Amino acid sequence: MKRIYVCVLVAALVFNVSIGQDVRPSNAYVELEIAGSVSEKMSMLSFFFPQQMTVRGYLELMEKARLDDTIGGLLIKINSTDMGWAKMEQLRRKVLEFRQSGKKTYALLKGSDIISYILASSCDEIAMTPQSMLLIPGLNAEVLYFKDLFAKLGIQFEEVHMGKYKTGAEQFTENTMSEETREEINFLLDDIYERLVTTISTARKLEKEKVIELLDIGLMTPAQAKKFGLIDHVVYKDDLLDRMGDQIRRNIELVSGYGEKKITFEEIDFFEMLNTFFKVPIQPAVEAKDKIALVYAEGMILPGSQIDYPFAESVIAEDDFVEMLSTCRAEGGIRAVVIRINSPGGSAASSDVIWHEIHLLARRKPVIVSMSDVAASGGYYIAMAGDTIFAEEGTITGSIGVLGMKVALNEFFEKIGVEKITVRRGKNAGILLGTDPLTPEQREILQQNMAAVYGEFTRKVREDRTLSEEELLAAAEGRIWTGAQAKRMKLVDEIGGLDAAIEAAQLAAGFGKHQDVEIEIYPPQLNFMELFQKLLSGNLPLSYLPCNVLEMKTFTSYIPLLQTIRKNCIMALMPCEIEIR
Repeated sequence: MKRIYVCVLVAALVFNVSIGQDVRPSNAYVELEIAGSVSEKMSMLSFFFPQQMTVRGYLELMEKARLDDTIGGLLIKINSTDMGWAKMEQLRRKVLEFRQSGKKTYALLKGSDIISYILASSCDEIAMTPQSMLLIPGLNAEVLYFKDLFAKLGIQFEEVHMGKYKTGAEQFTENTMSEETREEINFLLDDIYERLVTTISTARKLEKEKVIELLDIGLMTPAQAKKFGLIDHVVYKDDLLDRMGDQIRRNIELVSGYGEKKITFEEIDFFEMLNTFFKVPIQPAVEAKDKIALVYAEGMILPGSQIDYPFAESVIAEDDFVEMLSTCRAEGGIRAVVIRINSPGGSAASSDVIWHEIHLLARRKPVIVSMSDVAASGGYYIAMAGDTIFAEEGTITGSIGVLGMKVALNEFFEKIGVEKITVRRGKNAGILLGTDPLTPEQREILQQNMAAVYGEFTRKVREDRTLSEEELLAAAEGRIWTGAQAKRMKLVDEIGGLDAAIEAAQLAAGFGKHQDVEIEIYPPQLNFMELFQKLLSGNLPLSYLPCNVLEMKTFTSYIPLLQTIRKNCIMALMPCEIEIR
C-alpha cells in the first residue's frame, strides 16, 4: 500500500511540473530613479517642459508595480535627493509596503546625503558604485542672519512678535541666534536624531551605539560603509544586475518608463489632441462624475494673486486659492477635498481668509489635510480648519504666533544720494509704509494690534483642535514641532502621508476603500491655448516656468517676504527658514 501512495505522489508531482506554470519570481524589475528635487505638483507647463516626478507620481508607480504580477521587484537609483524629511518618510513607507508583497527591492546609491541614505535603507539591499561617497554626518541645521549685511546698506529692520518662540524676524534684526531659537532647533534635532538612529539601527540590524559612532564619522568610502554594515555591495550597475539575477536564477530585465502610456501612430486621435491643447468643445457636456479634489497649497501665503509675485517660485496667493476652494465647494461632483500643504506661512490676514474659506468648504463636504515637509504658522492656521489632519513624523509644523516687521530706509537713501520729502496728514500716517523707524507710540499701537491677531489665532486653534487652556499654552507661543511631537500635543490627528489622506477622503465621501476614484488636481495645468493667452496678456508669472529655467531660487525666495512686509506687516510666519540635512 505504501508503494502505491509513493507512486501516486511522484506521478502527481511530475504531472504538475510538466503542465504547471513557471512559479519562479518574475525577472522584470522596475527601474526607478529618485534624484534632485522631488516636487509636490507638476509644473503648470509640464506638457512643454520635461519635469521630474512628483511625490504622488512615485507613490502611484510603486503601488502599480506592487499589484502587477509581471513585476518581480524594484531597482531604485538614488542620487543626492533634494527633499525634506516628510517626503522621504512617505516614499520610504511605500517601499516597505512594496516589500511586504514579497517582491525584492534594491537601492543603488550614486551620491548620498543622510535623507537619500535613509530612503535607501528601506530596501532589501543597498549598493554603491566604487568611487561614490557615503555622507551621513548626523544632522546640521543652518540659519542665515542678514543684520550686518543690511546695516552696511543702511537698511534697518524693526520687529514686534507675539509668542516667546516667534523669532522669525531675527534673521533680519540680529546677527546671531537667540536662546529661544536655539532651544527649539535643538528640541527638533533631538526628536529627528533619535528617530534617525532608530531607523538605521532597525533597517541595518545594528546596535544604536554603533549607529551613533558611524554618524560621528560622517563621511566614508563605499568599502568602509560595507565593512560597517551600512550597505551590502560595492558594485557597478551591471554587476548589481548579475547579483540580482543570481538570486532568482534568471537574467534581470529592467523596465524603464514603467506606467507610461506608449502611443502608436495608429492610436493618435487628432480631435482628442486638439481638445488637449486648446480645449475645443468637440463633445456634448456629460453629467459630472463623482470624484475627489486634491488641492496643492505650496509656498508662502500672500495677499492678492499669483501674478503679483512674478519671481516667486511658488506661492499661495489668497485670491487664487480662495477661488479654487470656492470652485470645490460649488462643484457637485466633488465629494471630498484633500488639501496638501507645504508652507511656512506668510500674511496673517490672508491665512485667516483662507481658514474661513476652508471652514465653509468643510460644512459642505469632508476636508482632509495632508502636511508635507512644512505646514507651520500660517501653514498651520489654514490646516486646522480641516476635519482631519495627517502629518509625517518629520513634518515641521506648529509655530502658533504672529510677528510684525517694518523696514526703515532713511539711512539707505542718504547713502545713495536720494533726498526724501514727506508730506502727511495724520500723526501716524507712516506707521507701516513710511521709511522712518517706529516711534515708541507706533510700536505700542502695532503691539496692541498684534495681540488682537494672536488672540484670534489661538482662540481658533483651541476651538478647532478642542484644546484646554493648558494644552493651548503648551502648544502655542510660536514654538515649532515635528509631526510626531505635534500629534502628542494634539495639533494633528494622524501620522501618515498623502496616500493615507486620500484614502481617508474616499471613506469620508462614501467610496469603497479600494474603489478606483478619479482625483481632480488643483490648480489645474495650463493647456497650450491658456499659456498663449497669458503670454499675450502679460499675466504669466515666471514661477510658472520650471525651476531649472530660473536659477535664482535662493535669492528669489526672499522677494515675496519683502513684498509682504511692505503690504502687511503682521505675519504668521515660521521663526526662521530652517534646513535640516
